[in-house]
Amino acid sequence: VGCDIPAANGGAWVEAELLWEERRVAVTAREALAGAPGRPADGWTVLFLEDLDDDPAPVLAALGPDPEDG
Repeated sequence: VGCDIPAANGGAWVEAELLWEERRVAVTAREALAGAPGRPADGWTVLFLEDLDDDPAPVLAALGPDPEDG
């Protein structure tokens, strides 16, 4: 919670509300994009709070199966 999503240039892109670094998945608010430099680092899936509409399914789908589960 409250971690930065990495930017393609190696710095910080925007602050995430939720972030799973190992899975390269983040959730942030659209308003966080105001003045954001560039884009997120390659391989990151960024979801927006406003699009989730209290439905965790997109987040769970982006996280995918746990690699430790086989």
